[in-house]
Amino acid sequence: MARRLELCWVLAATLLGCSGDPGTPGPKGDAGEKGDNGDSGGGTGKPSLSAAVPESAFLARTFDVTLSGSGTAWADNVKADFGEKILVNKLTVASPTALVASITVSPDAATGPRDVKVTDGATALVYKGAFTVTSPLKLAISGAPAQGSIFLVHARGLDFQTPFDLTQGGSVFAPTYPNITLVTSPGITTAVSNVAEYSVDYQVFVDVNAAASDVKASILSGPKESLVEFPLPAAYAIAPRPAKPLAAGTTTKISLEHPGDSVLFSFVPSDSKLRILDVASNTSDVNATPAGHFLPSSGKFADQFAVASGTTFVSSAAATYYVVYADYYAYGGYDLDVKVTETIAQSGVEHEPNDSTSLATTNGVVAAPWVAQSAKLKDASDEDWYAVTIPAADVGKSIQVQTSGLDGFTDTVVDIYEVQSNTLTPLGPKKLPSEDNGFLDELTSTPTTVVGTHFVKVYASPYFVPEHTAYDVIIRLK
Repeated sequence: MARRLELCWVLAATLLGCSGDPGTPGPKGDAGEKGDNGDSGGGTGKPSLSAAVPESAFLARTFDVTLSGSGTAWADNVKADFGEKILVNKLTVASPTALVASITVSPDAATGPRDVKVTDGATALVYKGAFTVTSPLKLAISGAPAQGSIFLVHARGLDFQTPFDLTQGGSVFAPTYPNITLVTSPGITTAVSNVAEYSVDYQVFVDVNAAASDVKASILSGPKESLVEFPLPAAYAIAPRPAKPLAAGTTTKISLEHPGDSVLFSFVPSDSKLRILDVASNTSDVNATPAGHFLPSSGKFADQFAVASGTTFVSSAAATYYVVYADYYAYGGYDLDVKVTETIAQSGVEHEPNDSTSLATTNGVVAAPWVAQSAKLKDASDEDWYAVTIPAADVGKSIQVQTSGLDGFTDTVVDIYEVQSNTLTPLGPKKLPSEDNGFLDELTSTPTTVVGTHFVKVYASPYFVPEHTAYDVIIRLK
């Protein structure tokens, strides 16, 4: 037993690092110096406005925005302000640190970031740049917006909660979109060509005297009782553009380099004498479809009297006429030659009644080139006959008849006859009467074979409408 106790003592001494008996404990040491205090916490305890969800809004929209605070104690007397032209319809205190604001953004509110302010009594909290106003439209333009121009627009809707109204009218070949209205600046007209859920394609026509300035572009979608507006302030800028002058008898070359390009021309007749003006265009590109939009002195597309690669009209004043050339299908990359030819003509008038060959003869036989301005079709059954003499020197020439005028919607048909044994015989085997493919018409007879009085008949197309009755008739020999 004694041996076992001795062994335990040896083991204990070894573990304690001592070799002898444990000594008596020494006195307690002095206390150490006091350490430095730690840093204070970072919290200030001051209230703040910390979030706005969502962070952006489209023009002309109403929706809810949640405002979050920190250290706030919002109650019923709190107010929220999103800046000019954003109306807070209702403000709900969801909790002491959360507000729900029902807001309406005006269509003409300024776009971009803006501050949000919450006022609670004498305390005002501001979150700078917390909220952004944007347009629900984005435009891609083909062509150059300028005075006296035509260009194409692809408008993309960015509000995916609100697709465009796809209601269609018209026909499969010429659809219309009655629930899509385009709103723009004065002097600018538009024509919608296609509508999809989130896009609208349209053509823009800028008058010659439209203001050279920024242009707003808004789309109204839906039926009248529930219209949704897609505004885009300052959508694009109209650049100033002088017209390129055309000189009679001179060919002017232009380039429609890019899709959507257009060129503005002006032409002033040599004097105020009655003249037949022939405008023609020519290109070597077989894929081109140039179209001239012919405007009177007003320079307004609402007054255009022809849309064609070339046209013929009558002038009896030294007035300015305009033509805007563009490609009908927005094709580009080709040159175009444009030429104006003047022809002095005899002036005449339509004498009523003139609904037969005998009355036409009584009214007076005329010699080509001859023009009657401001003739009229009284109604859909009216016939206007004109007697034309063919002298011996002109036998073998063809009679060319054109209806023209500044009302491009008078729908006429033309026919040409010669007298044989007191009967009227059509001159052309295929193109008589005129084909009536458009409104105003053109017809050239087969070569004449006899001397004497021939007749021109102008009458109403089956598609004639009584709101458009005026026309000029031009008779020439070719």
